[in-house]
Amino acid sequence: MNSDLQQQITELQEAYSALNEIEILGTETIISGFLCFSAAPKDLENICETFSLEIHVPNNYPVELPHVIELEGKIEKEFSHLNDDNTLCLAVPMEVRRIFQETPTLLGFVEKLVIPYLYGYCYCYWKKHGAMPFGEANHGNTGVLEYYRELFNPLNDLVLLKGLYGIYQHGYRGHHSCPCGSEIIVRKCHKDTVLWLTNRSNKTELMHDLYIILDSYKNSEA
Repeated sequence: MNSDLQQQITELQEAYSALNEIEILGTETIISGFLCFSAAPKDLENICETFSLEIHVPNNYPVELPHVIELEGKIEKEFSHLNDDNTLCLAVPMEVRRIFQETPTLLGFVEKLVIPYLYGYCYCYWKKHGAMPFGEANHGNTGVLEYYRELFNPLNDLVLLKGLYGIYQHGYRGHHSCPCGSEIIVRKCHKDTVLWLTNRSNKTELMHDLYIILDSYKNSEA
């Protein structure tokens, strides 16, 4: 374990002392224990709860971000935001990365991604409000496609696909036409979004999402 990761784990445990077990394996470090939180987002009720979790931190973190497993079955299998491997689907992967980059530490990951997810689950299922408190994206590949549609509001999915491939291939080119299909140059249209997507740490995720969008487009045309 490198010194930066050790420092981040120490910071996390100072804030959440019941996450007190560390296991170092060949490909990852696992932080486990109980996450006790109290959260009251603006204009919403306060929820205090405890979940037993494993946080799997890969050796190439932060290039690859952690994934989280809830251990005691508090999160019902019917909840739509669980992945097939029982990890928590915190958000569309690129959105997870965007939020993480705001506070790129394990503590930031827990407080800005994991706790809002757990709050949303409690609010929707246990408090019986019937809806997620912060809005809800579709799960899986559909959610990925909708995420990029929302980012760019493209003319159609083919325009989106070509635009994202151009970003992946060429990076930021301010004088190129914007990926949204507006025929306005990037620097006068979706400049900030394109700059963020061309961040080196986002490139692998962008390529993965391109395959998803391509597959969705092919299926829609079939």
